[in-house]
Amino acid sequence: MASTTTVRISKDLSSEVAQIAALRGQTSGDLLAKAWKEFLARNKDAFAKDMEEAAKIIRAGTTKDLAAFLSVDVAVQAEAAAQQAQQAQS
Repeated sequence: MASTTTVRISKDLSSEVAQIAALRGQTSGDLLAKAWKEFLARNKDAFAKDMEEAAKIIRAGTTKDLAAFLSVDVAVQAEAAAQQAQQAQS
């Protein structure tokens, strides 16, 4: 068995995950692990693009440039990921 760790999520989300996992005959941990792997697979190109952009900034820019890229990009990525997840559910 692989080692495990505790992840803190809201009680509401935990309850939803537990209900869906039960319907599928899975544990909450197994359901979340599978969902995470699917999320990474669907978004790997976007992650790679961001890593390439960050590498360019690290090579040619300043720490301030990198911080600006990361702080702006995180909000944009979160919104895009949420929209993709909603579309995938449809």
